[in-house]
Amino acid sequence: MEVTEMDKIEEFINSVDEIYAKIDNDNWREMAVKDLDSDDKAILYLEKYIAENGSILDLSWAKNFRKFLFLWYNDEYKEYASVYYNILGNYPDNYFVEQAMGEYYYKAKPKLLRSREHFKKAEALLPEISKPKAQLGLIYSALGDSEKAYRYYEEAYNQSCDEQIAVKQIQSQSLLNMGIILIQSSKRKEGRELVRKALKIRPDYEYAKQILRTS
Repeated sequence: MEVTEMDKIEEFINSVDEIYAKIDNDNWREMAVKDLDSDDKAILYLEKYIAENGSILDLSWAKNFRKFLFLWYNDEYKEYASVYYNILGNYPDNYFVEQAMGEYYYKAKPKLLRSREHFKKAEALLPEISKPKAQLGLIYSALGDSEKAYRYYEEAYNQSCDEQIAVKQIQSQSLLNMGIILIQSSKRKEGRELVRKALKIRPDYEYAKQILRTS
């Protein structure tokens, strides 16, 4: 029997990911959540997702979910994550999966409309998290809709004040992008003030410094 590229990748994951290697019929619910690097709200969401869909999810879901995340967080294999997205499509929608695919289509394969749909799903699944809002701001900026972009950046900034993961990055990026929109809308004074606020949060934010120098 011919060994496929996906067989090789699965064997590789099994050899380097201790959590994946230990998943079995008795522990898959706990192992699916174990050691995920994410905001507490996202972890609670995933625990609730598993509890509410206990009659639908199974060992196969848990293994494919962990494989998906492993591939997504390893740049060398990121392109293969979409294979497991198709498999996970047989199960209820999941914030982690939709958020990752939104980033995939925005960065790895710049397809803005597909990316937007994944981020919208992620936002609807977990509205308490600011990350999808910040990225929807980026999408609408790229699509030329400054009004929607500004609204999403503003929501992301306000919401990120109550989060633990990458707070400074989300706050400063949202403020900077709001400032750029105002500057481009001939509201230079208000826009530069938001850029300065971004720099107070992240004094080493080089792009914000550049905007102040050139605006």
